Amino acid sequence: MDKVLVFEISSKMAHFRKFYTNSSSLSYFFPPKTVISGMIAGFLGYQRDTYYELFDEKAKISVEIVNALRKKIQVVNYLFVKSVTDLRGFSGGTQIPLEFVLPVDFSKDVCYRIYFYHEVGEIYQALKETLENSRYRYPLYMGLSELPATAKYIGEFSTTQINTDSEIEISTVIPTDCVIDISKIMYKNQRVYKDKMPVEFTKERKLKKVKDYIFNPNGEPISTKVSNPIYQVNQLNKNIVLM
Repeated sequence: MDKVLVFEISSKMAHFRKFYTNSSSLSYFFPPKTVISGMIAGFLGYQRDTYYELFDEKAKISVEIVNALRKKIQVVNYLFVKSVTDLRGFSGGTQIPLEFVLPVDFSKDVCYRIYFYHEVGEIYQALKETLENSRYRYPLYMGLSELPATAKYIGEFSTTQINTDSEIEISTVIPTDCVIDISKIMYKNQRVYKDKMPVEFTKERKLKKVKDYIFNPNGEPISTKVSNPIYQVNQLNKNIVLM
């Protein structure tokens, strides 16, 4: 991987439902790879359930939290539906706790920086042209259709693979299976969270692969040793690892 497309997605709020949550809809702090793949597929006009195999290992994706984030649970009202007639509200409503991701500073947005590369040149070029012209086939939203979002193209940048046995600051979220000694991170007063997220779906929309990730919800880099390839985005001076 010698280059990446970089763009940002932002909104006032976000909700990325955890796949293992119950009736209380809990949210991840950042979009999983499957969600980012769906956003990009929407940009390019792919139909639902037609793109999963195109965005498996061939798609190289990293995500960076730009602004400090927090969460808040809000109870929302839904219709209580057991039959078609209930869609008219005859059975009343029901209240469901829903967890939202919010910026710590309300003068800013919930914002993520996406780094993208694809082994299929046609897909990579199609996304590049779409981002450059801001012509998206389907609208963007942050996990729920009630949370519209905007995309901002940052540019195309060259990358350099870094091979080092030393600690290095990583700007993106990090898969835990590539962290050499995760216990050392905790001794550095770094605010680090861990969460389990989906990575790939089968074409039948069944969960194929999951991973644990560590990240800092304040958007600060994490200093650690990793076994996975590290890529430096040269013009931005950012070190990233793939999801």
